[in-house]
Amino acid sequence: MKTTIDLPENLVRRAKVQAAETGTTLKELVVKGLAMVTGEESVNKEEARRDRIKKMLSEFRFENTESIEPLSREECHDR
Repeated sequence: MKTTIDLPENLVRRAKVQAAETGTTLKELVVKGLAMVTGEESVNKEEARRDRIKKMLSEFRFENTESIEPLSREECHDR
């Protein structure tokens, strides 16, 4: 459902930063906040698991980022 609400600019700015840092969207933050207020904190276990994975992945630092040549079909199936 779409709705329009007037929010303090500094609150929205902080929420957008939080969303970016956790790999989520502003909409997802609002839904979670409303779920907490209405007593539906855990909307579902899968969503919570996804959030933990997103957070974990956002903390990885990849050091070896040089590209590699893809294998040919023959190389993939060489026995």
